[in-house]
Amino acid sequence: MAVEENESFWYPLDNAAKIFPAITNNERTSVFRISAILKKAVNISALYSALHKIEGRFPYYKVKMRKGFFWYYLESDKITTPIVPDVHDPCRVFNRKSSLFRVLAKENRLSVEFSHIITDGGGAFEYFQSLLISYFNECGTQLPINHTYLKPDETPDSEEFEDAYNRYFVDNIPKNPRQRKAFHLPYQTSWPHRFSVLTAKIPSKAIKKVASEKNVSITTYLTAVYIHALQDIYEELKAKGKKRLSQK
Repeated sequence: MAVEENESFWYPLDNAAKIFPAITNNERTSVFRISAILKKAVNISALYSALHKIEGRFPYYKVKMRKGFFWYYLESDKITTPIVPDVHDPCRVFNRKSSLFRVLAKENRLSVEFSHIITDGGGAFEYFQSLLISYFNECGTQLPINHTYLKPDETPDSEEFEDAYNRYFVDNIPKNPRQRKAFHLPYQTSWPHRFSVLTAKIPSKAIKKVASEKNVSITTYLTAVYIHALQDIYEELKAKGKKRLSQK
């Protein structure tokens, strides 16, 4: 995406973001969260200082979505990013007049939530680690190692604004053949107030060992386990003659 020379810039949604305005609602919020549990309660004053210091490093996140005549676009927002008490359900939808990410704090938990309209997990992680390191610096905490991160005094690289789809898209890709409708689970999977916090603990060393044996990341391994479970359900239903469930 092209960056305007002045501070008041706007740019279109990139290729990956275009679908989200059409599908986002209170149920499918298109919002995700990253959290860190600190050893001490969050110092709000230090967090505000850290937040203000890194805002200029991530101007493409300080935006609001606007509706044009034919399409949505992003417009810069001058308002300082607030810190929100983390007392509501996680991953709540952003309304059309708000910014598209939030910083939340509760006791010793610090979180950020982003709309997929402005970034993915990788981009959110870069922001979050810059915020955390700046916060620790404000608290006078000595970090044990020299960690590479996007520093507040750096100028954003033009690639950070870029819609990489335009660079890497390959023309003349064969069209996908017509496929059957997707498989749906034969029972209700959502209900009012769907979002809640479910906590599970697994031995990270053990799962990392298994993922390494498969030569994949932990994320890829867990995704494969999830898909395998769905496949087992599908095959069980198919064996019982309930094929129609795959055509919903």
